[in-house]
Amino acid sequence: MKSRSPNIKTHINLRALLLVVSTSCATWLLVTDMNIFITVFITFLVGIQGVLLVRSFNQINRKVAFFFEAIENDDTTLHFSQLEKNSAVRRLNESLNRINRLIQSTKEQQRHQEQFYQLVLEQVDTGIIICNTNGNVVHANRKVKKLFDLEQFTHLVQLKRKNSDAYQVINGIEPGERQLLKRKAQGSNNQLSLRCAGFTSQKELLRLISVHDIRSELDENEANAWIRLIRVLTHEIMNSIAPITSLSETILSYYKTEGNPLTVDQIDQKKIDNTIEGLEIINERGINLIDFVNSYRVLTRIPVPVRTKIPVSELIDKVRILVSNEPGVENANFQIPTIPAELSVVADENQITHVLINLMKNAIEATVDTPEPVITIEVRESGSGKTTIAISDNGAGIPPEVLEQIFVPFFTTKTHGSGIGLSFSRQVIRMHNGVMNVDSAPGKGTTVTVTI
Repeated sequence: MKSRSPNIKTHINLRALLLVVSTSCATWLLVTDMNIFITVFITFLVGIQGVLLVRSFNQINRKVAFFFEAIENDDTTLHFSQLEKNSAVRRLNESLNRINRLIQSTKEQQRHQEQFYQLVLEQVDTGIIICNTNGNVVHANRKVKKLFDLEQFTHLVQLKRKNSDAYQVINGIEPGERQLLKRKAQGSNNQLSLRCAGFTSQKELLRLISVHDIRSELDENEANAWIRLIRVLTHEIMNSIAPITSLSETILSYYKTEGNPLTVDQIDQKKIDNTIEGLEIINERGINLIDFVNSYRVLTRIPVPVRTKIPVSELIDKVRILVSNEPGVENANFQIPTIPAELSVVADENQITHVLINLMKNAIEATVDTPEPVITIEVRESGSGKTTIAISDNGAGIPPEVLEQIFVPFFTTKTHGSGIGLSFSRQVIRMHNGVMNVDSAPGKGTTVTVTI
């Protein structure tokens, strides 16, 4: 491109130079009263050169204007003749043709990329909706049409005719939000997870909404939860039933010989003492089994929360007082950053207090063997009107294989413990539409966060 451009420039400069020289000569002849015919002739040359210069400019301007207009209209047939006699114009045509080929090649690559992305969007197992602020659907892949039983999907209103609940959720979801949607299809209930992201394309604000059917994942998680629960239930029940069965057989053997009951005279004091001791153990195991069943009832019969507005600072102070008599609390260093007086939560005070007491007790127990135990209670606003309460300790931490089971009912690593504390606490938080998470690693302590 650099080697060809000077030809046009030189061509125009030469014409301009000749025009200037001719004009200067004509002016000099007029001033010096030279031969009138020579003066007229040179003046005529000046006019011809001016016309040719203007014509050259116009020709170049027309070509360039036509070139850009063709590109704007996506005209792929554009071609300038490369057989021009004028070498400068011929080389200009060659340059414009080369630029056109490069532009067309770039557009072809973009079209291939578009087709590739379209193909990817059609093949993914997640529904994709791209729409503008007016509800016009820019793109909807095959999966989302199948999920909502739509043949055509060009506007969100079409969804309203099929499923008004889905329309309300999708139309109202904002960038950065996540929503869950239940819908019934083909006799089964589907759980759809929706996420929204915002972006700008060609100065137009668009929303990209992903719709994922999480029913299979939920079913799998539920099945795994039941398997873990049944495993724990079986373990606990067998721990109680096995000794009862064994002792019953032993006691029966005291009073039978070769399948026949002993007479009163054959029963001595030692047999009576062993029988009493065995029955006491059976009674103890029976009571433990009843306590276990009652613990299960606690998990399955949590009352509906009665919500009131509770100042968080008062709530934390109350919990701190309620755990002040726990073993090991006297050695713990409690660190509670200042909590804004206006910060509050809307919750069932009894239930949320119970949860925080459970978490505080766990933190105290985790730091019993720590030389300098520190328990931190941090409260912060987490946006969308929610509050996060984080309880951290510098205890031994929880091994990964234990961490993944801590919310399984009746699972416990403690010598004395029911294994329902964290299960109960998480269930209560869920009933408050909140979230409970545990972050822990061996040697790094544990942090439990509650967001409601």
